[in-house]
Amino acid sequence: MNKNNLKPIIIFGSIILIYLVIMLIIFGVNKDNSNNKKPNQNNPTNNKPSNNNQTPINSDDQEDINTIIFIEDGAIITKSTDKWKNGDKSLILNKKFNIYNSSQLLGEFIAVYNDGWYIYDENNQEVNLDNKILGINTTKEFNRFNLEDEEITDEDKLIVSNYLETLNIKYNIDEVFMSKNTSDYNKDGIRESLYTASYINGLDEESNYQEFSIAFIKFPKENLLIYNKSIDAKCGVSLTEHFELDNIKYVLFTCHYASDQGYELSLYSLNGSYTNLQLQTDFK
Repeated sequence: MNKNNLKPIIIFGSIILIYLVIMLIIFGVNKDNSNNKKPNQNNPTNNKPSNNNQTPINSDDQEDINTIIFIEDGAIITKSTDKWKNGDKSLILNKKFNIYNSSQLLGEFIAVYNDGWYIYDENNQEVNLDNKILGINTTKEFNRFNLEDEEITDEDKLIVSNYLETLNIKYNIDEVFMSKNTSDYNKDGIRESLYTASYINGLDEESNYQEFSIAFIKFPKENLLIYNKSIDAKCGVSLTEHFELDNIKYVLFTCHYASDQGYELSLYSLNGSYTNLQLQTDFK
């Protein structure tokens, strides 16, 4: 074959070869980068952010959120300038949280949720805690006000019984589940008692008593009804969290439904002898 005829073929082949080499380099690098970014699903600590500095939570796409709180049951609530809302698990990414365990502040940690909360220190070591945890990331002044759990006495049963009668609730006091917590709820220097009381008959269709769940604070001269499901309640209420944010006291109740139907979360602010519902939502 004439050498002049081979020259175009050689040039064309060289161009094809160079093109293939360039494509191999480009796509090979991209593939390696994508593999490096893929999180390890078998180890939640690999999803821990590498930045140890707390990322500001104020941003336009998050409606100027200044506070994020998560509780033991997996619920996340947020506070913006003028309202509380339930939050998404994505809000905990790239942030440090002050972690409370049974009302004791442990310090700042990274939190990861995977069918439960996992807490990690700055060395990526898991911190073993019991289930009573609360995490908060906020730009506001925050603290847990003092609150004591107390045993129910006969006097407490009488207090609850008298109050149920004022609400026209039919009950058997021996079948009512009650709890009592004391604190200075209205900041007057005197400790008051917060009671929760619930009766859920479950499968007892012949019960003559109505299902209910209530929570109230007994002040010296009056009772303050906070949580009220006095008719056909389907969940049992309990005081889950308590805290003070920007000099306002809050109490958070969860009302758990039967089986695995989730729970209702209700957040109230306390202002002297008044209360305001700030957020009420269901979590599954």
